[in-house]
Amino acid sequence: MVLLAAGAGSAAESFPEVHAEHLSVYILDGNDGHPLVHVHLNLTAGYNQRDLHLEMWHQEVLTEGHGNAPLPDAMANLPLLRIKVPGRHLCLADSGSAVFSVDRIRREGLSAPNLCGTATAAEAPGILNVFVKSKPAKGPPAAQAGN
Repeated sequence: MVLLAAGAGSAAESFPEVHAEHLSVYILDGNDGHPLVHVHLNLTAGYNQRDLHLEMWHQEVLTEGHGNAPLPDAMANLPLLRIKVPGRHLCLADSGSAVFSVDRIRREGLSAPNLCGTATAAEAPGILNVFVKSKPAKGPPAAQAGN
């Protein structure tokens, strides 16, 4: 009876669906498409915009030698992913951060729009390509932290 009650109480809660695939974020130069290595990323994941705003699941990662950063498994099981690249501008209309569908990244792959240049990247399941300005943003460090 206790197990039944515990199960009934959790039926209204939503838990992440667990996926075995590993997902990666690639940070690319918006001008020439080359990978940017050793770039810090702020990743935030959640079920909705409120979770992203509250940074319920947040992690800082560093791109590796090919400009990629593996998405932590816990974040890969949530539906939304926000990416910020401190000190650099994303090549999007809103250069501060971008929100992506993790399910779409998993199924089809995704490339963020590139408003910095003509570089493109092939989309492949499990890969998110994000274009940034190759040179760090200018200005005081406090202004860069929000980018």
